[in-house]
Amino acid sequence: MSYSRKWKLGKPFTILAKKELAGELCCPSLYSLPCGDLIIIYYDQGDFYFSRTKMIRSIDQGITWRPEECPIPSVSCVMKLGNVVRMYDQNTFLVKDSSPTQYVFQYCDSFDGGRTFGPKCFSFYEHDGEHVRKIGSLNKIHLLYDNLTYWENVLTAAGWKRDEWDDIESGNHGPAPQTYLQLPDGSLLNILYSYCDRQFTGKPYIYDLMAAFSTDGGIHWRYLSQLNPPHSEADEGYAEGSAVMLNNGDIYVAMRHGGGGWPIMQTISKDYGRSWEELKPINDKVRGVWPKIVRLSDGSFAMCHGRPGIYLMFDSGENGCDWEVDDRLDIWDVEQLTLTTNAKPVTSRVDVRDYMSCIAVPKEQLKWARQNLLSGYFCSWENVTFVEVQPGRILLVYDLQNYIEYPGACPQKVIRGVWIEKAGSSQSDSQ
Repeated sequence: MSYSRKWKLGKPFTILAKKELAGELCCPSLYSLPCGDLIIIYYDQGDFYFSRTKMIRSIDQGITWRPEECPIPSVSCVMKLGNVVRMYDQNTFLVKDSSPTQYVFQYCDSFDGGRTFGPKCFSFYEHDGEHVRKIGSLNKIHLLYDNLTYWENVLTAAGWKRDEWDDIESGNHGPAPQTYLQLPDGSLLNILYSYCDRQFTGKPYIYDLMAAFSTDGGIHWRYLSQLNPPHSEADEGYAEGSAVMLNNGDIYVAMRHGGGGWPIMQTISKDYGRSWEELKPINDKVRGVWPKIVRLSDGSFAMCHGRPGIYLMFDSGENGCDWEVDDRLDIWDVEQLTLTTNAKPVTSRVDVRDYMSCIAVPKEQLKWARQNLLSGYFCSWENVTFVEVQPGRILLVYDLQNYIEYPGACPQKVIRGVWIEKAGSSQSDSQ
């Protein structure tokens, strides 16, 4: 029996629901804190530039959840560093006239295991000569420009006046879920992506996936290397990398290539991120966005990914990352009523209508995927997230934009969770 078949999907449940039409509940990120609490960071307004995040917390291992104010406007990551829990903001801004080029972003720290967070502080990313998109060039369809005022403290610290905001370069240079590692020498490695100026390719901008390092505990970061080649078949390039350290010390990274539907790529570094092997796809059936890799308590690996579909797959950990693709868990198996009802949702993204709006390859390349999913309305961002809350017990979280609670019910926007348990664990034995 494969390792994957030891894990069983439970019955999904609703964590948070929203019946009004405005905005979305989307792109949730789940974190387990040293204090024992769980938090979920999510977008309520929708998936667009400078959208702010909201937060809910569970103090009883996911049974009940309560809203709580986000300490910073748009949380990208919650990082555990010794006795410090750090919350980073996702938006970085060019420091005016900086040389070498620097981008500034904000963070706040907790010294009580994540129960409370202190004041906002500034972190920096340095990459000499890098240039990313200016705020004024961003797609305004998805931009609430007034939201920029929530980053006015950062923009001011970067040396900019309000009438200059359009000309500020803005990116995402900080840590995100499952992107960072602590190296044997105590330094930190982070895998980030940035929308860089690449005019020599014939495309003005394209996402590049890069490695950065920090020697002062994640306050100052510097560019180290680029993981992807200079050219990409996919319009969007390479993004959303997730890193894990293998038993032999190699660093394994899985990454998004292009939009939904393109194969997820993988690479390995044998020198702690200074150089990378040639990229290759994991498997033709492993496609989509936002892969996240976690090393489980028994030494195995788990990775989620989505669009098309919502999946969790495993590797026993014996040979690096040798994913058991054919036995991966398909989360749509436990959401059949919503899938078959195919209700039409309302989203804040006017460019998103049917499911294929967010798929960047022809349907003919996805014969292995659920065809009723591909032919339906846009039903989920399928940005899945998970945490091993206890040994052998995983909580996986995702959004549905047209959730049907019972036959005939009106569709709701929800964040859903499902427990996935390993046979032989103390939790599964007690069920």
